[in-house]
Amino acid sequence: MRQFKRCSTLLLALMMTVLIGEATAQGAMEAPSAAVAKIRNTYIEALNAKEPATIAALYADDGQLMGLDGTVWTGRDAILEGLTAAAPTWGHFVTTPGPIHVMGNIAWEMGHSVMHTTADDGTMSEVASHYLVILALEDGAWKIKAVSVGAEPTAGPGM
Repeated sequence: MRQFKRCSTLLLALMMTVLIGEATAQGAMEAPSAAVAKIRNTYIEALNAKEPATIAALYADDGQLMGLDGTVWTGRDAILEGLTAAAPTWGHFVTTPGPIHVMGNIAWEMGHSVMHTTADDGTMSEVASHYLVILALEDGAWKIKAVSVGAEPTAGPGM
C-alpha cells in the first residue's frame, strides 16, 4: 500500500509537471502573437497618421519592403526614404489581418488592406491589396524582415 501511495504521488507530480510545461509552452506561443499583432497595429496607425519614421523603425536593419507598384526598398534607411516620398499620397487604411503564425524565431501574417482616398474634386476611390509580412526575433525584439504588398485581383474573364 505504501508503495502504491508513493507511485501515485510520483505519477501525480509527473502529470503536474507535464501540464505546467504545456501551459508554459502555450503561453510562450501566445506572447509572440501578441507582439506581432502590436507591430501590425502600430504599422497601420502610423500609415493613417502618415508617420513614415514610425513605420521604418519597425523594420530590421536589413528589412525589405515591396510596394504595390513593385518598387523594392532594402534597408531601414531606404524604406524610410521611400515611405517619406509616398506618405503625402496615402489615404485611410483599413486592414483585415489573417492569423499570425509563429515558428521559433520567425513569424508571418497575410491579410488584406483597403486604402480609401478622396481626390481634390471630392471623388472617392479605394485601392484593395493583400500583404505578407515576415518578422524575425532579433536581440529579443520582433522586427519586420520583409513586407510584400500586391494588388487584389479584379474579376475578369475566367475568374
